[in-house]
Amino acid sequence: MESLIEKWMNSLSPEKVLSECLDGVRVEHNPELSVTVTTKKSQQTWTFALTCKPARMLYRVALLYDAHRPHFSITTISAGDSTTQVSQDVPDNCQEWIGRKMTQNGIDHSVYKISIAFSTEIFGTFRQTVVFDFGTEPVLMQRVMIDAASTEDLEYLMNARQQLLTTAKRWDSTSKTIVEFEPNETTELEKSLLIRYQIPLSADQLFTQSVLDKSLTKSNYQSRLHDLLYIEEIAQYKEVSK
Repeated sequence: MESLIEKWMNSLSPEKVLSECLDGVRVEHNPELSVTVTTKKSQQTWTFALTCKPARMLYRVALLYDAHRPHFSITTISAGDSTTQVSQDVPDNCQEWIGRKMTQNGIDHSVYKISIAFSTEIFGTFRQTVVFDFGTEPVLMQRVMIDAASTEDLEYLMNARQQLLTTAKRWDSTSKTIVEFEPNETTELEKSLLIRYQIPLSADQLFTQSVLDKSLTKSNYQSRLHDLLYIEEIAQYKEVSK
């Protein structure tokens, strides 16, 4: 996984290395990728269903990042078609699963079902990226997040989110046709950074428990500084839109 992360971070076209969508693969998940809980001790399981037309082999499923790795694991994987699934061997506390001798039952399609488990006994914002490797690039990825906050902190965060939602809707590619300004000095590196670090479109993704942490640690500093930078950009946007 280290080589994949390094390639993605150093690529001038990161979307060609990792992507949240893949031609010929329909991704369904339950529950939502971003979940909020109000108890310290909590558990969560995401189920991903990948429908591939035409059929293709799933070679690897892995959790990408080390920061919150102890809280996440791959628990079950099955393969087959829309009517029949065959369970695959998955070790305990699995972080990377390699497919071996997997049979494709589908005639014109294949279906894979993967479960990702999460558990915690502390408050915090926990993020992980799940990669599904079909042997070609870009590699399919899905980002999951758990925001575990106390009832008091959650009320504070909800008020902050509500203030954001009461401002004018931020222009983006989903609501407007945007003609990007491209100065002559824009480099390929700068373009790749804009693709890699996209501004959150949801207030739920922006105001999380990580912004309330009173101290910086090795595991939270990156996400916290990113969140604070996004909040500062939102504040500047509010000033400009007055």
